[in-house]
Amino acid sequence: MTDTDAELLRTFIADENEAFADRRQGKFWPANHYRIGPLATKASGLLDPKEQVDFYFHFMRVAGWAPLVGDREMPLLLEAYRRMLPFLDLGGSSRCRGGTNSCSCSVLTIPAPCRAARRFRPRR
Repeated sequence: MTDTDAELLRTFIADENEAFADRRQGKFWPANHYRIGPLATKASGLLDPKEQVDFYFHFMRVAGWAPLVGDREMPLLLEAYRRMLPFLDLGGSSRCRGGTNSCSCSVLTIPAPCRAARRFRPRR
């Protein structure tokens, strides 16, 4: 992990923070999602906790799924998900739709068994 990786994630966060103020998706993600996605599981080593929450919030918002995280990062991921809950049914730039009944995005509860649920179990 390099400073370049951390700067890439920080650029993504800054772009999405600015775009989210207007309830739209930023311009950095579409051109760099293939570089950002693999770093999602390494965010804990690259960002401070506040930045991690921002990263997880925007990553789930634009990617449509939660990244795999370790046990220590799970509270940060849950905080980001809770932050995202009010916006799930608004549409806009969020790829997570359907509120808390959406099994593909639900981190807190999964109302029915579904294959996507396995994605959200923390690593050991």
